[in-house]
Amino acid sequence: MCFCSAAYTFELMEGLLPSQYFRLVQVTRAAMIKPFTRAAISVVFLNVLSSIATAGPIHPMDLQVALTPGTNDSTSPYQDDVHLTEITFGDLVLSITDQIVSVADFEVLSGRSNINAEWGDLDDDADGDADPFVKAGFSGLDQETVDPTVQDATLQEAFSSFSLSEMSDGEGNSEFSFQLLFAQSLVDNAYGEDEIPELVIFERGLNDDFDIRLILGESAGEYTYSDWLQTSSKLYFDTGIRVDTVEINSSQSIGVGGYDFDMFGLPEGQAVFGMELRTTNGSGPDLNGFFLTAADPDSFGPELTPVPLPAAGWMLIVGLGSLAAMRRRKKVV
Repeated sequence: MCFCSAAYTFELMEGLLPSQYFRLVQVTRAAMIKPFTRAAISVVFLNVLSSIATAGPIHPMDLQVALTPGTNDSTSPYQDDVHLTEITFGDLVLSITDQIVSVADFEVLSGRSNINAEWGDLDDDADGDADPFVKAGFSGLDQETVDPTVQDATLQEAFSSFSLSEMSDGEGNSEFSFQLLFAQSLVDNAYGEDEIPELVIFERGLNDDFDIRLILGESAGEYTYSDWLQTSSKLYFDTGIRVDTVEINSSQSIGVGGYDFDMFGLPEGQAVFGMELRTTNGSGPDLNGFFLTAADPDSFGPELTPVPLPAAGWMLIVGLGSLAAMRRRKKVV
């Protein structure tokens, strides 16, 4: 068994917006590497900006993902797990070993019939990373369930993994919102906006608008938040990494954007525990990952205990979800 390393090179294009400065111009494959080692896929970006745009997402300079032994698909577009291993902003290389933190808790707040866990067409446990339903203990259940217990658990499994092909699938022209907590908290690595973001988001398709705000703590049984930040994956960097998943008939490319905590107007020394996202303009984004990043692993702190939703709230959500599912089935008929 052998794997190959692939390098994607991008160059500057004239007459485009800062977020569109790059295009894919060459794909090369290196020599085969030793059997039973991870295959590294390198996405290399040229440094063409002299300063960071304060209004838009921060683009990475380099991205490393890997295919693990046992994968069912070692060529792009990928139908099995593609794992993030490193991402570079400026001259800082951040590794999942101790500088990148994923999601620990996930809860859909609205639009449950418009979002569900998603994975590659060929994803099974052959590479040691099964699909989100299997990992959550709900193998064989309806992928589009609106049962909060199943839905939140499977989405949490998708986003706690570093696999960019385990994700959420959003229904087109339909809105939803959710909140998540990270496995650890984080304070801004350098107060004042800089080129090293603390929050990194991956999205498939690069064509959706949404708002995000940060979870700053808990008071009297409720989360406290930052201000909302309007953003769009249309401004994300196109990595050229394409994935093909169970609910779509063709592959789409994954985009990535970074956010400095100062974009949210946080005071110096403020810890961040999670975030909330709400879709806008009728868009239903397909989201591939949410991560906190820090140059110094000691910058990470303890996670926040999830605030439980009252039992009456769960009953209301289940009822609304069931009505939505009934309406959808009626339309199909």
